Amino acid sequence: MRDARIAVGRHGPAVIMHIEGAFRAENVAEVRADMMAAVESAAFAVIDLGGVRYIDSAGIAAIVGLSKRMSADAPGRLVLCGADARIGQLLRTMKLDRVFPMYANVRAALAAFTAEGLLDIEPQRG
Repeated sequence: MRDARIAVGRHGPAVIMHIEGAFRAENVAEVRADMMAAVESAAFAVIDLGGVRYIDSAGIAAIVGLSKRMSADAPGRLVLCGADARIGQLLRTMKLDRVFPMYANVRAALAAFTAEGLLDIEPQRG
């Protein structure tokens, strides 16, 4: 049963993945495959967790694995955004905020890439 969905978009060299639903062991293989395909040619990636209502250790492991893959293929950069208070607290408890920069939303994440000189384009509006 797949009750997590992923929508993928691009903003210049950055891939933006919006995940919605419950990201858990029962659907992690399908979502992870979509995530891996999305970053195939990406220099940077943003995972928007704004639509995630539940995440378990398998979902978190998929994000960590994606980060490792990006780092192995190139000096890729992965950031998270949009986590609600509960999921944000879980990520901080696991000290993943030390591994992944975390932003309020996609616009803030893209603005950070631009400020660091990693993107030479203006962040999207809206």
